[in-house]
Amino acid sequence: QSNVERAGKLEKWEKETGIDILVINGNHDINNAKSYTYENDVKEKHPTTTPEEFREIYKNLGYDLAYNTYTPPKGAKQGGLSYSVRYEGYRFILLDTNKYSADCTKDGTDEHDTAQAISDDLMKWALKECADAKKCGEEIIGVSHASLVDHIGSYQSKLLKAFIVENAEDRATQLAEAGMH
Repeated sequence: QSNVERAGKLEKWEKETGIDILVINGNHDINNAKSYTYENDVKEKHPTTTPEEFREIYKNLGYDLAYNTYTPPKGAKQGGLSYSVRYEGYRFILLDTNKYSADCTKDGTDEHDTAQAISDDLMKWALKECADAKKCGEEIIGVSHASLVDHIGSYQSKLLKAFIVENAEDRATQLAEAGMH
């Protein structure tokens, strides 16, 4: 329910300002068994949000502007909420780096994991988007919930490793070389 309320508020803000919003999920948004509601100041269990439900809830907040969407290989879901948007000389590439499905979680279940990753297949898609954007003369802006670089020296990668994409240095280098900011 909080996702529905948030989407409604964001859609209202879009209409009031005329500014488009692009949404990407975070590491606690999908398949989180610890979802709660706090209506009337009472903590109660709340159903989890599936990737399909997330896309439907936020369909008017970026997904409606999608130029391309990423489709994971058969049997996989990781990265499946990724998409790109073309806007006034820019290509926004929104990467779903979250782990919430059996194909990528450490325990092999459809339960969210704090760790972040860009699968090889998602990486191929992102690099293809970068190449297409360059061909179109667009500036490339990458967006994800997770970090691709250590923001606090080398401390983040040591103390908060789950908040940096696995193989971040390699992934960040490839994306930067492809023109992504």
